[in-house]
Amino acid sequence: MKVPPGALVNQIFVGEPTAPTPLGDKPLLLETLKKYARTLDCDIEDARVIPLTYMLKDTKECWMFYARYSAPGAKNRTWIIKGPLHSAKQVSIMNNEKLLRHLTDKNGEICTEKVIERSEFLQEYMSNPLLLAGRKFDVRAFMLVASVRPLIVYVYNETYVRAAMKSYTDPLTTRDRSRHVTNTHVQKKSLGREFTRLDWEDHIWNTERVHQEAREAG
Repeated sequence: MKVPPGALVNQIFVGEPTAPTPLGDKPLLLETLKKYARTLDCDIEDARVIPLTYMLKDTKECWMFYARYSAPGAKNRTWIIKGPLHSAKQVSIMNNEKLLRHLTDKNGEICTEKVIERSEFLQEYMSNPLLLAGRKFDVRAFMLVASVRPLIVYVYNETYVRAAMKSYTDPLTTRDRSRHVTNTHVQKKSLGREFTRLDWEDHIWNTERVHQEAREAG
């Protein structure tokens, strides 16, 4: 099926600028991608545009996850789970076994309303990520959608990177979230103090520095 130009962009930018949008809200982004995948007659999991993801607040998806990964012989995966406030404070990393326990209440019931309240969004953790100087990072880029019909997007050629302050390690062998969550608040908390100028320089990298690191790493 042919998708009209700007169809996905229209879905993303509907609503007031101050309201949550699928660009800044992962559950809404997931729903948008699912709708887009349906226009292409494929499943979001088959499209592989994002890691394997479940919306735990949807009881059906919660049960789907539980049935799939509690079955004998299920592939053991590492997951990152996020709470309803979309805050770095509510981010946890778990394997199958720990996550299945997390989805079970004290009475042994699964995917109850109380369980779902504390666990909204679940995504497979990328256990072999691209690293920058041995550290995890995220990229912040800026763009302007000037038109959706025709689709015209301007991308600013300068970006910046937020790098973790500590080296990446196996997520299941450490309880130090700052090695895996690059959010500035988490990085500050890991140091136990406000950032100094040198800390900011170590955490925020400009485009030139990222390119230099990439060249030196080969």
